[in-house]
Amino acid sequence: MDALQTIGASFAPLRIRNLRIYLIGQTVSTIGTYLHVTAYGWVVWQLTQSTVGLGAAAMLYSLPFLLVGPFASGWADRVDRRKLRLATQTASMLIAFTLAALVLTQSIQVWHIFVFSVVMGIMSAIDAPSAQAFLGDLSGVTMVRQAVNLYLLLVQTSRILGPAIGAVVLSVWGAGAAFILNGFSFLAIIASLLIVRAEQVHKPAKEHESFREAIQYVRSEPRLADCVLFAILATFFGFSIILNMLPAVADTLLGGDASTYGILMGASGVGSLVSMLIVVPLMQAQKRVGAVLAGAMLIGAVFLFLLGATNAIPLAIAALFVSGLALPAVMTTIMGILQVNAPPNMRGRMVGVFLLVSYGLQPFAALWVGGVGNLIGIQAAIMVNAVLMILGTVALVSRAPLRQWQETQIDLLPEPSSAGD
Repeated sequence: MDALQTIGASFAPLRIRNLRIYLIGQTVSTIGTYLHVTAYGWVVWQLTQSTVGLGAAAMLYSLPFLLVGPFASGWADRVDRRKLRLATQTASMLIAFTLAALVLTQSIQVWHIFVFSVVMGIMSAIDAPSAQAFLGDLSGVTMVRQAVNLYLLLVQTSRILGPAIGAVVLSVWGAGAAFILNGFSFLAIIASLLIVRAEQVHKPAKEHESFREAIQYVRSEPRLADCVLFAILATFFGFSIILNMLPAVADTLLGGDASTYGILMGASGVGSLVSMLIVVPLMQAQKRVGAVLAGAMLIGAVFLFLLGATNAIPLAIAALFVSGLALPAVMTTIMGILQVNAPPNMRGRMVGVFLLVSYGLQPFAALWVGGVGNLIGIQAAIMVNAVLMILGTVALVSRAPLRQWQETQIDLLPEPSSAGD
């Protein structure tokens, strides 16, 4: 299969009607979410003027993934995932409207930000395992990897549109309007969840095992354990910068404003979009997945180092674009490997393992980069993180089994019909 065929095959799940409807609703909602993220980060920075404040808000948002995530991944295997998502999305919509009211009435205070970070984190921690596993319910195991790729492609598209819209809304109407728009965007995902029907594998409650079973399963498979180690490095040293520190980069390092912040987020989003369209399908078609993952990690780290080393906006945009090509490709490939190799009745918990790493570590990563940035400056903190990511990747790739391991096929279940009903 040549490169064009490989890329084209990644769109095959769109033949499934239910998945198409769901992805449309999810895309609208995710655009609203990134609009919200853009406004939220700027509000936190304006209230605190501190990298520690940015790190603390990010920590409080991510902490529930560590504390609640393992239980939520078990719920994702036990309950109706569609109904669970309906509940969490409705609650998140109400949270967005409440936050908008505080900002519009100029009542917002720092402690409100921290409380909302916790509450939003709890909702996301409960929702995330079901959201990821629900893709497999709609697509079937034979297409779950392509469905994950499509989902993340749309997420990355939203990372471009959301910050771009957010920058305009922030400049013209302010953060309150951004939060209102995010609240209304939840109606799209709620409507899609009411329409679609999915085929979820259930087991009797007495046969369900704990989250520990998924961790033991990963530990028993060296390739999956390697994937988790890569995800830890990317999360702790890479995404801690991209997700948490860009307001400080835009203001302090580059001397910009809210529009600069939106442009930086958009540059990262464009890189991720190109990654989902081209880089990820080509990466997943390679046999020596371990070596490919290591190469992408090193590229991402080198360009994050460049981000920390420059005071020029064009170079910062280029650095975020290339790191956006590399690091999301690593995480998407890892998510696909974990889902494809998950037993059907364990899919929610396997997603939970990934989320425990990619989100559960973020409280510590956010505190780390925020604290280091406060001590030695945001510029030096970014370069320190990049160097540590390079060293960690080199340590992993120095092991011959990682360089040589190849992905193997597993027995797959039949996919749902394209009719979707």
